[in-house]
Amino acid sequence: MRTDGMLAVTPIIEITAGQKSFGSMQVLHDIDLAITPGEIVTLLGPSGCGKTTLMRLIAGFEDMSGGGLRIDGRDMKGIAPEHRPVNMVFQRYALFPHLDVFENVAFGLKVKGLRGGELRERVQRMLKIVQLDNLANRYIDELSGGQCQRVALARALVNEPKVLLLDEPLAALDLKIRQLMLEEMKRIHAETKATFVYVTHDQDEAMILSDRIVLMDRGRIVQVDRPEVMYAHPRTLFAAKFLGETNLFEGRIVGEGPEGLVVHTEGGVTFTVRAEAPSRGPEVVVSIRPESFSFDPATGDGRHSVSGRVEDIVFTGSRSFYTVALQNQRRIRVQVQRSAKHRMPARGAEVALFWDHDDVAVLPIN
Repeated sequence: MRTDGMLAVTPIIEITAGQKSFGSMQVLHDIDLAITPGEIVTLLGPSGCGKTTLMRLIAGFEDMSGGGLRIDGRDMKGIAPEHRPVNMVFQRYALFPHLDVFENVAFGLKVKGLRGGELRERVQRMLKIVQLDNLANRYIDELSGGQCQRVALARALVNEPKVLLLDEPLAALDLKIRQLMLEEMKRIHAETKATFVYVTHDQDEAMILSDRIVLMDRGRIVQVDRPEVMYAHPRTLFAAKFLGETNLFEGRIVGEGPEGLVVHTEGGVTFTVRAEAPSRGPEVVVSIRPESFSFDPATGDGRHSVSGRVEDIVFTGSRSFYTVALQNQRRIRVQVQRSAKHRMPARGAEVALFWDHDDVAVLPIN
């Protein structure tokens, strides 16, 4: 049972010590995961990390090699996919081209034996939610990719599943449509209040959509957190590198002061970090995001700075990316939001970089 604040919430999905092997190859190791009703949870990680296999276990397309799985309080061992309270939306929408939008959405309800006014009412309500009620009589080949994806969502949601599983559903869409569909899915989720479990390798999709992210690597769960927490406070080197860009400094814990751990790094920079020391010893990696550095002393904590020279500037519109070489030639990546209030340094300028120790993470080296 997961606890949110003072409220104990019974999970809609609960996996304990989950294992999956294909022959002699184990692809999922000791998966413990609880998902609360109404959440959007994203399984995120590189190709081959096990996220799609984990989703297929939830759907019932694969059997677990060990451990337990409960959905809506019921043990799923031996329960076929069609008898589980879930529905799945695939990357390739698997829509019927010979049926119009209404009939595609109605298909699952008809299989269940629903007919007449109740069927029409449920389909029309769902088409309204996905904003396709004016296209009910269109055929699939007359729709855009984004519209096809909304038909697939409507067809899955009209059956009122407890859980909607989405396996890289936006991968085939171009960037602009993908961004619009993420906003659409958040709106649809808010209206239906279903539980969404979403698989992607795209960190931006995960950050935009998720209530919580389940970060996976080599068949294991690395970290489970809200997007903003995982980004600001990664617990491992893999998490720091996979989710966004970061500056990494290998170093050694040399002491602990009133403000936290004191770490001397190979870059010649001393960091003070508000964190517990990793259990594996004094050798650590310090992570600090490019946007955590500033040329303005007022934005730091007033005590931490380092000097360097601007080697390169990449302008991207609202942001600029600076490469700053320290005196020992260690390079730091700095991201600055464009502002008319501050004059930004030019290429070749000698600069001081400032940061706040709350923006620094200390990680085990392996």
